[in-house]
Amino acid sequence: MLRAMQDESVIHEELHDLLGGSAARGPFAAHWRAPAGDLALEIRGVGPLRLPVPAATVRTLRSVARPARFGRGEETLLDRSVRDTWVIAKSRVKLGRRWRKTMAPALERAHRELGLPAGTRLKAHLHDMLVYERGQFFLPHRDAEKVSGMVATMVVLVPSHFEGGASVIRHEGEEVTIDGGSKRELTFIAFYADCEHEVRPIERGNRVALTYALTLEGAPEHAAPDGGTTDALRELLKDHFETPVPIDWRGREACPDRLVVLLDHEYTPQSLSWRRLKGADAKRAALLRDVSAASG
Repeated sequence: MLRAMQDESVIHEELHDLLGGSAARGPFAAHWRAPAGDLALEIRGVGPLRLPVPAATVRTLRSVARPARFGRGEETLLDRSVRDTWVIAKSRVKLGRRWRKTMAPALERAHRELGLPAGTRLKAHLHDMLVYERGQFFLPHRDAEKVSGMVATMVVLVPSHFEGGASVIRHEGEEVTIDGGSKRELTFIAFYADCEHEVRPIERGNRVALTYALTLEGAPEHAAPDGGTTDALRELLKDHFETPVPIDWRGREACPDRLVVLLDHEYTPQSLSWRRLKGADAKRAALLRDVSAASG
């Protein structure tokens, strides 16, 4: 029994190494800046916004905003000790036509930097506009699935002056911090929807942001692995399914009827599909599917 368990353990270690292990985890967040020349932003009930957004305009925006809620399980809650910010409904937000000239390359960059597979593309769905004033914040949380098939979130910081208010994004023990924004440029922040993230308290000024839910469209394309990798993986799978393991306390053994590989990211039931796997999950799944099909 001990020998069988040791043999299976060695097989699993070799499978782990061949599939890249934890070292193969892809990026989970990206951020960059871009010119704001194509952004013409108008809020119903307020009018066109001048950039950078003046403090007086922020006070006017508050008149058409409401305190932001947050999701916890199946509930939607209002608790300003957890989330203290103002939200403006997307129905009030009007973006000029030229905005597409900025968003199209931004989505391409987010797709590339998040390591999404070739053959797919990101589509942006405006969710709302957020306004943070001095002292406001959002404690660590994970985004609810705002639209069906959502894979990532994109935050676009509109030119304004503020201090503090860092965006902190975490995944599997790693952390990315984006400090502040810009008075002249747009700041783009994109991250996978299952990442924990927070907005730290604003120390001075105001943080104004457009938030988007990102969905993935198209059929993933994966580069064919080299022959040595597929041959080695085929042999390991054969060994796994042909090596008996203990199945009860009496010492009886049987060959496994399945192999379980844990994913790096979390998925809702609606978003879990072959086409919507993220980063290294997509690459590992494609390799395992190809070799499994070839091996029968």
